[in-house]
Amino acid sequence: MVVVHVVSALLLWAALVAATTAPKQARSRHPRAGRVYVVLLTTTLVTGSAIGLSHPGITFFEIATPPTLALGLMGWWAARSRPDVVLGLPWLAWHVIGVVGSIIGVATASAFQIVPRLVDPTPALLSLALWVVPTVVGSAWISSRVTRIAQRYDDGARRTRDLLAPAPVA
Repeated sequence: MVVVHVVSALLLWAALVAATTAPKQARSRHPRAGRVYVVLLTTTLVTGSAIGLSHPGITFFEIATPPTLALGLMGWWAARSRPDVVLGLPWLAWHVIGVVGSIIGVATASAFQIVPRLVDPTPALLSLALWVVPTVVGSAWISSRVTRIAQRYDDGARRTRDLLAPAPVA
């Protein structure tokens, strides 16, 4: 089970890099890499939960797994169904919130699995940084993208390429 978990986690990171660096177009590798990301996210989180449940007690990872999976599925659902507006935001905003939210969970879990094996995790500042850095960076990423998408939507943009277009140079 551990081998499946580790391999799926490594492939998950590869799919994440492929999806985030691909051009955001319907016929690019972005949608395919995103689907692979969701499958690997599900596999990694389910195997991680199974490993965790085989040990006594409950850890933060077992608590954080369902929200991380829910965010990833929400991002996939938004891109798949493309609802015009949900709770005042266009589908693309929900896609960004869901996917980047799941990336925050994956980055935090990965940091807590890797860093203590390389460095003494005893200092409280290090543990705090492992929690705070992915959350702050990911939240800033979500905020900047969603603000831009919502503003463009309010300005009349409806097509994905218009919502993602670079900001006009003043």
